[in-house]
Amino acid sequence: MADLSTALQGIGAAFKGQAPQFLQQQQQRQQMERAQMLQNEDLAEKRRMTMFKDAAMMRANPEMAGSILQDRMAQIQRFNDMGVPVDPRHTQEMMQLYQSGDMNAFSGYLDNVIRSGQSLGAIAKPAAPTAYDPGQMIRMPDGSFKAVPVPEGYVDPDELKTERGKISGEAIKIRSIARDALDGYNKLDSLAQAVRNAQVTGASDEVRRAGRTALGTIQTLMARMASPGVVTEQDFRTQAGATSLRSEIINKLTTLGENDTNLAAVMASFDPTNPESVDVDLIIDQARSMTKGTATGLLNDFAGLRSISDTFNFSDSFKTAYFGGQSARNLGRLGQIADPNFDSKSYFQNPTEYLDKQEQALAAQPAMQTPGQQSMPGTPVYESQAEAQAAGERGEFNAGDVIVINGVKMTVGQ
Repeated sequence: MADLSTALQGIGAAFKGQAPQFLQQQQQRQQMERAQMLQNEDLAEKRRMTMFKDAAMMRANPEMAGSILQDRMAQIQRFNDMGVPVDPRHTQEMMQLYQSGDMNAFSGYLDNVIRSGQSLGAIAKPAAPTAYDPGQMIRMPDGSFKAVPVPEGYVDPDELKTERGKISGEAIKIRSIARDALDGYNKLDSLAQAVRNAQVTGASDEVRRAGRTALGTIQTLMARMASPGVVTEQDFRTQAGATSLRSEIINKLTTLGENDTNLAAVMASFDPTNPESVDVDLIIDQARSMTKGTATGLLNDFAGLRSISDTFNFSDSFKTAYFGGQSARNLGRLGQIADPNFDSKSYFQNPTEYLDKQEQALAAQPAMQTPGQQSMPGTPVYESQAEAQAAGERGEFNAGDVIVINGVKMTVGQ
């Protein structure tokens, strides 16, 4: 609605016959007012956008805040003098907070202004921080180089992958050796009986061949225990009962009619796979001892791998896959063979801790002497029949001497 002054001017122009000119003048004035209003709004919007940028600059450079705020206040006054309406409220509030000396409140206010500017797109949001690998050397603003801090417990991903591969491979190897060792141990009694059957006077050729095959199998199992995965071609030939030049020579010797102990010794040393010339009980004792040694080694290796997997914090599913199931069952049975008091439950809960406690308990026990050692200082002491037999062949004792084998005192030749 036109104001009173404009209405009176229109009436006067009508009486003078100048109505068209008056209307044209009014239209031109309205266009100019609209243009000025748009210009003022644009200037005000630009000034508002400048406020967001100024807030970001003051936040990054607090020492410049005073001069920036003074410049803003001066510009707002110039706009007002020009008739451009600019809201000074935010600038005045920032100035008051700055002059109050409460820099925490001032910084908080700037943060709110900056977030508003970011949401409107007036200023860019901060770029995502650059990801650096722990231990990586980076160039600092002053040109120097500094290593990125390494958090406690951090493990390089490549190292983690490498260790996981090593542990899984070693765990699979332990599983295979444990399975073979337990399988061989369980076969020893039946194999030993087959050898004994071949030693019976008048045994048939078929029984004797079965005895040779059984003895070859025992020796093959022992070879695997001594060096897992390494079995010679001759071991397989013997296990299969194949004839060889060696057995042909032995057969020739037996046809010479010599049946004395010297010939038996020659045959025993020349063909230890002949069931008729071996002490099967001694061999079985050796096989059982080797099984115990293999079991002890596997238990220690298993504990070491579990400890490493705990250090690298591998997942429970990984540990279950490589340290549980059949692997644990076979290893537990071997543990019982090595030590009748072996506690599978305690061992698999924390293998390293269990073995450490066992070692500490063993060290705490007082040194024990065998009865033979107590009553007869200097009496030869041997840990097994094989060791005693070898000592006798070297002439370390004679018939009638007293010796101790595995804690048992006995007189040679009785």
